[in-house]
Amino acid sequence: MRLTFSLPLASIPKGRPRTARAGHVYTPKRTREFETAVTKAVLQRLPEDFTLLTGYLSMSYTFYLKVPKSWPKSKREQALAKVIYPQVGDLDNRVKAVSDALNGVLFLDDKQIVKSTEQVFYAKGDAVQFTVSEIGSAYERDNTGGVGVGG
Repeated sequence: MRLTFSLPLASIPKGRPRTARAGHVYTPKRTREFETAVTKAVLQRLPEDFTLLTGYLSMSYTFYLKVPKSWPKSKREQALAKVIYPQVGDLDNRVKAVSDALNGVLFLDDKQIVKSTEQVFYAKGDAVQFTVSEIGSAYERDNTGGVGVGG
């Protein structure tokens, strides 16, 4: 199975866990809000009979960041022509935020992802695009916490 989603959302890199005074660890509010927006957008686009993907997965992520309005026209044109690339927020943290949002929505756990490609570009508007494909047999955990291939 292969599913592709294009969401008109501004991507937020996964924030580092924070610790409250009482020692409680929590995810920053901006990260939680982004992950919730991804989850809701995907759920709205899934067919009613969809069941969670249980095999090994391949993911492809593309993040589009809106070109800053404050840039001069020549620099904006270079950004849209992919001569200038975004260097705002770690790409792997953007991927982690999306993958975490999809846990229990598209697949059981993001540990099922065994192949991944990521890229980030400037565009006229913000968007998150990703494709998930099952590439192997059923995913399952063995008793030692490892991952094995099921029947």
